Amino acid sequence: MATPPTPTFLGLPQELRDCIYDYALHAEHRNPAVSQAALPCAAWTIHFNKHHPQATFLSLTQCNRQLWREITAYLAHQARPTDVPAKLNIHTAYPDMTTQWSCIPRPPTTQQAAQDLLIRIKMRKLFEPALSTPHQHDVLLRPLFDILRRFIFRGPHSARARPLRQPLRLRTVRVELISAIPFEELVYVYGSPAVQLEVLFGHLKALVARLARSGLLNGAVAALEVCLDGQKTDQIPVTSDSWDERDHVFFANAGFRWDPV
Repeated sequence: MATPPTPTFLGLPQELRDCIYDYALHAEHRNPAVSQAALPCAAWTIHFNKHHPQATFLSLTQCNRQLWREITAYLAHQARPTDVPAKLNIHTAYPDMTTQWSCIPRPPTTQQAAQDLLIRIKMRKLFEPALSTPHQHDVLLRPLFDILRRFIFRGPHSARARPLRQPLRLRTVRVELISAIPFEELVYVYGSPAVQLEVLFGHLKALVARLARSGLLNGAVAALEVCLDGQKTDQIPVTSDSWDERDHVFFANAGFRWDPV
């Protein structure tokens, strides 16, 4: 009786297979939306995928038994990198905001009880008047706040029917603000898009700093970071033992709540 041929992938050296697993787990992958749901949020409408964005490590384990054993052992190996952040891209064209996951890492281990989240905001319509209103906390910060709250209580699946048994804990939430269109490709009349993006970033950074001092994120997020299109990163620790009463009252009066969603 002929011996069945060994699958080509299993014929590769173990070290090379581990490199492939490492790339599959940590590289960014496009996660196209099959069907979308809309969630009203202040002045915005947030569009997200109705279907669960499956993490790569789950896809890898849905293989034959030998690969399942290999990948399970690989995931349990303490020497493997565990600091890869979850990555969410947000495309904005006021009043619409579309979210898309590009990386969903494996859950943190018991030794690493928290993970990181990277949010990239790619902005269009930089000169939209609504972005410069006195209620910028509603226009610039509230959708980010709601997306963060939904991620912590429901994970990457925004349409999940019920909250997670245990909310996620994040070490760092990094927010990057980027122009969706390269500046050299923009034709403008009234002002510089680069300067306008810097102005919006300044307002967003000030609001993020107030949020960190408000006490709303205590126990959920350890630090917030903001960055403008690859420039210097500003890190703002979340106050854990005290908060600024003025900022706390400001967000309370604005209707910001950290309740399970």
